[in-house]
Amino acid sequence: MDSLSPKYNILSIADSLLGYVHRKESITKMSETKKDKNHPMFGKTGENSPRGMLVFIYSFNTLSNETTLYKSFDNYTEAAKYLECSKHILSRYIDKNKLFKKQWKLSTSLIT
Repeated sequence: MDSLSPKYNILSIADSLLGYVHRKESITKMSETKKDKNHPMFGKTGENSPRGMLVFIYSFNTLSNETTLYKSFDNYTEAAKYLECSKHILSRYIDKNKLFKKQWKLSTSLIT
C-alpha cells in the first residue's frame, strides 16, 4: 500500500480510525465536492425542504371517527418538543398514519 502513494488519505494499516485527523487539503477537497449543485439539499425549498414541513395535530374521537384540528406547527422540531418525543418517532407516526398516544392523529397536510 505504501508503494501505491494514493492521492487520497488512505490509512496504510487497516485499523481503527479513532484519532485520525484529515489533512487540510483533504478537507478542502471534500467540501468542494459538496458545494452548489452537488449538495444533496441544493434547490430544495418549501414543501421539499425538511425545515418547511408543517405538522398538524388533530384530536381523534374513536367513537365517532371525527378529527378536529388541535394545533399546528411550522416544523417537526417544534411538534416533537410539544409532544415530548423525538422527530424520528413523529415522522414514523405520520408516515404510518397511526394514532399517537391513542388520541392524536398527526399529518403534514390539512384534513378536511
